[in-house]
Amino acid sequence: MSGPGNDFVTVTPSTALASVPANIDIVGGSCIQAGTGGVGGAGSASAVAVTIELSSSCSLSAGQQVEVGFTAGAPSATGTMYFDVSTSKNATPASSGPITIAVAGPQLSAASAQFGANTTYSVAGVPVASASSGQTTVKLTVGVTRGTEAITLYSGSAGYTVTYTPASGTATTDTVASVALSSSNHAATLTLATAVANGGVLNITAEGTNPSASGATQSDEMTVNPGNGTSETSNAITFGESVTGVRVEPSSWVAGASSDYLVTFKASDAIPAGGAIFLTELAGQTGFTTVTGIEVSDTTHAWHFVATGPTLANGLAKIPLSHAVDSGDTLAVFVVGATNPPTGTINDFAVFTSFDTVPVDATPYTIGASVGVSVSVSPSTAGSLATYVISDLYANAAMSAGSSTITLDAPAGTTFPSSPADYSVQDAAALSGSGAVTSAVTGGGTNDVGFKVPGTISAGDRLTVTVLDVINPGTASSTYTIAAAGAVTGPSTAALPFPHAPDTYPNGAIVNFSGKDFVLGGGHAFAVASPKVMTALEKVDHAIVVTAAAGAEPPSEAPRQGTLLSTRPVNGGATIYVVGIDGELHGFVNPKQFKDDGYDPAMVVTVPSLSGLKVGRSAGAVGTAGNAFGTSSDGAIIDSGGTYYVFAGGRAFLVANAAELSTIRKADKARALSVPVTTAQEGAGIASGVELSVSGRVYVTYQGNLYPFKSISQLRADGYGGTAAVQVPGTAGLPVVAGYSGS
Repeated sequence: MSGPGNDFVTVTPSTALASVPANIDIVGGSCIQAGTGGVGGAGSASAVAVTIELSSSCSLSAGQQVEVGFTAGAPSATGTMYFDVSTSKNATPASSGPITIAVAGPQLSAASAQFGANTTYSVAGVPVASASSGQTTVKLTVGVTRGTEAITLYSGSAGYTVTYTPASGTATTDTVASVALSSSNHAATLTLATAVANGGVLNITAEGTNPSASGATQSDEMTVNPGNGTSETSNAITFGESVTGVRVEPSSWVAGASSDYLVTFKASDAIPAGGAIFLTELAGQTGFTTVTGIEVSDTTHAWHFVATGPTLANGLAKIPLSHAVDSGDTLAVFVVGATNPPTGTINDFAVFTSFDTVPVDATPYTIGASVGVSVSVSPSTAGSLATYVISDLYANAAMSAGSSTITLDAPAGTTFPSSPADYSVQDAAALSGSGAVTSAVTGGGTNDVGFKVPGTISAGDRLTVTVLDVINPGTASSTYTIAAAGAVTGPSTAALPFPHAPDTYPNGAIVNFSGKDFVLGGGHAFAVASPKVMTALEKVDHAIVVTAAAGAEPPSEAPRQGTLLSTRPVNGGATIYVVGIDGELHGFVNPKQFKDDGYDPAMVVTVPSLSGLKVGRSAGAVGTAGNAFGTSSDGAIIDSGGTYYVFAGGRAFLVANAAELSTIRKADKARALSVPVTTAQEGAGIASGVELSVSGRVYVTYQGNLYPFKSISQLRADGYGGTAAVQVPGTAGLPVVAGYSGS
């Protein structure tokens, strides 16, 4: 089924729902669709049926799992119901399993779920049934559903309130005359001033103390007995899970290496200033004693601070909080200079807080062997036809297209192909260095082969060589190696210097070359003609002016395609231009065209003038070559058959799921364009000087690597405050250089 085929899905409840469904969505195959509207029409939603017309980007294949979600009121009558599902391709409905509709039980909640907290519990919606007349007692009994610890209830009527609502009437407060506690303080019998009656509903609050801290999560429920009527048991509430959704991203995956850790999670409970966050990884002994700095960021409330006085040990870091954290806040903890544990899968990295000490494990991750050139063979069975991927090669000198040679020497018995079409090189730093080999291969049919690189490669660029249709040796061995020769080497063990704005040319940077200021846009330097122009620029461009090295020349090459330029704050010119694939500037005739062509308005760079660049036809006149996909513009969001990508630096970053897409859309207001993204675009080299925002951490790209900023102050001081970062879902496999020098 597909949207262009005018296909639809219909969900029909066997019993009418109590309200019209809302928040409708369908997920499956290439579909991530909200609402009922699609190519075939608006669809419909009522208490008796929901019909979802598939959108143009939706495609569902036979056998795929599809989920339809919505919120609605359950049927008013108790009993059993089910849902029928039919489609435009099959009108015969399939039925779900039975769903039991019952009267809602009491709902238990706590003002705080922190271990040991003195707090208030609420038990709402307790029905009164089968009680004799004149019943003036209500008994609360705590039950343990997980762990061993129970809530402790208070004595004294002042700690309790009871509100009674008759079947048809107004809620009134019933005075609690006295309270009788059990010897364990886990049950309380309340004596009321006024008797309760059948058909009514009770709402109760009770003061007490949460379970004390223990080494495991605890869950408790509460049973309510209205007089001699039917007892009602509430849901269970959990104590001790102070955080959820823990994720860990080391900058290096190499055993024993110095690594910067980005730890993200959501706070389940509020943490006041003066509390602490704990990071623990005891089995592998992640080393925190080498840590040189820790930054804590609250992405919900947009604050951050550098931690002072952390306690650091092997396997444990305690980080004091100088800011208060609200329940539900998302936090990012950036730890600089930890030492990776030995090789293996790490499944015990956990986070907890000083107020709830039960560790919550992060998603497992793997630490690998020492750094070196990586060789992947698929399949790796002896004698089979395989694909070889040789990565983490670095050019130790400039290499010329069609003349510089890389040779590969594999174990005896390996047979490399003779066709140059089976060989390709990917340059992570520049598209110009990437591509399929076209010149004749030497040594084809043997285990020692040479080929000429297809593009010009700069010294220091990171390379990946892929060879198709290789025949593996006929004998298996765990000691086989491949040697690469030419102007290539393995990764350097020395710390790379941090690239400053005069090195990377980021959009919006203001760089002084030999006493004259320039604004950078797409790698091109735009001269600032006068102090008056600088004053106008600085009202919208907040980059700190940085000075280039003595003798350095401002870059004069054409700006990178897809760069958006505007002079309006300087001279009032209303037109926004995009750098086309032809190197010319193409203006947008109106804001609607800019929006419809899929550009992100946050990526517009204010420049002092057009610097003599040629102005060509309008963006609309060049067709799809002028839209955000055609120019690979930063921030372009692409719907590739239901799979989403966002572009940055000429590279397409895969958006894995709807949650990642939602996060990107909060910052990126580009209209999504529907067009296929190629494998080459997903694996393309990335331009230097692009600022990327990944899970609250900002990076700058340089020669195919990502360099994370340690703080906002560093970002500004190094000249990177002139433009917004591109929101991307992850690092897309690009190497992260965290242990850099010089900043």
